[in-house]
Amino acid sequence: MELTAAVVSVNVTAMLERELDYTSLQSVYYTDSEVVIAYIHNDARRFHVYVGNRVQHVRDHTSPEQWHHVPGKDNPADEASRSLTASQLLDNRRWFHGPEFLWKDNVPLLNTVQPTQLPTNDVEVRTKVLATAFLPPLEPTELLVYIYRTSSWYKAKASVAWMRRAIFNLQSALSTRRAYCSNEVHPVKATNASKSGQSIEISPLAIQELVQSERVILCELQHHHFGFAIQSLIKEAQWQFR
Repeated sequence: MELTAAVVSVNVTAMLERELDYTSLQSVYYTDSEVVIAYIHNDARRFHVYVGNRVQHVRDHTSPEQWHHVPGKDNPADEASRSLTASQLLDNRRWFHGPEFLWKDNVPLLNTVQPTQLPTNDVEVRTKVLATAFLPPLEPTELLVYIYRTSSWYKAKASVAWMRRAIFNLQSALSTRRAYCSNEVHPVKATNASKSGQSIEISPLAIQELVQSERVILCELQHHHFGFAIQSLIKEAQWQFR
């Protein structure tokens, strides 16, 4: 109820500024609820939706320093809840005029009193739920075991590049053998006939081969250390496009 009253006060102030065309209206707010003041001053904890939306509305239109605490005995809003009769309310000056200190000239504009700390067991404070998961470490692949034994990053890239070239040459030779077999020509005789008297030259590694080997190593490391996360992201993406 007190928080709703704070929201109403902010809305009334905005209406007065708009209707009376005041550009430099200085506003001061009073509440007898120390909990509401603690809500407004809070910067560390999150609230449930109902309280959080109203606290944010108050913070968007006012600053925490504008909010003051008034004791319950000086709060005119409590007069109607104290079983006063209609005649007693008519004779009650505070009910119609408010507390006496508001009529003084030196009403403080900013609250310098440190508000009470928000209790951790407040029902409106959203509790933090932390969940941890432990995944057993995966055994490194043979490629990673070989890379871990190299003495430099360049040697690791060069080794993988030579492996990739050897695999490519073997695949090319296998494709050539299959092509010759389909034409009933012996691959060894055909190769000797076409390359008789020629020596095999091994060209140095190209920059593109080193770049590709670097990508292979990085992908291998990512799948080794983040394989579970990668599979989860892939499954999530597949579900989104279904």
